[in-house]
Amino acid sequence: MKKALSIAVVATAFALLTIAPAASDEPDLVTIDKRPMDRQNLLWELDLTIRTDGLVINSVDVNRGYCPSQEKIPMPVSVSFGQTGAFAHYMCDPIEVQVNTNKGAQTFTWDAYTQGGMSVAKNQDGSWFVTITNRLNSLKIKDVVFNRGNCPGASPIGTFEKRDPNGSLSFGQRAIYMMGCNPIQVDVTTNLGTETFTFDE
Repeated sequence: MKKALSIAVVATAFALLTIAPAASDEPDLVTIDKRPMDRQNLLWELDLTIRTDGLVINSVDVNRGYCPSQEKIPMPVSVSFGQTGAFAHYMCDPIEVQVNTNKGAQTFTWDAYTQGGMSVAKNQDGSWFVTITNRLNSLKIKDVVFNRGNCPGASPIGTFEKRDPNGSLSFGQRAIYMMGCNPIQVDVTTNLGTETFTFDE
């Protein structure tokens, strides 16, 4: 069964954007911001700020372990209150980050509307780009149609995320498409069925 939702257009100035996670009632051990490092949102940076004394970070798991950092960061690492800066870079969009420390674990999530187990966003940098992000443990995309088939030349672009051998996306992994038209409707068929996403301009 198809469902339709109107989605706000993602801002085009991604390179200047810093995104904070959803708020939590728990006292912060650290706070995290994330920001894309390129216009196609392939590479992301995590920025950490330490909010307590005597903290030791034992590990940082991004997207439930499906997205390792590009840097080899020795763990555990002792950090001081107020210490802030870039922690690491990731070839994924970090939609869930768990920081494991000597004082417990803290999990950060970045909310987006989820329909059929996925979220869809678009941005423009000359060409238009549509990003489909899996928010389930596993999701297999079978077909994607833009503007009811009236968008010739739409094609997938490669990401650096390692997919399951059967082509399924693990949690947080993405399928990114580039096209010359403005995608105002995206129909995505997966192993769970077909979902329709529409964008208001």
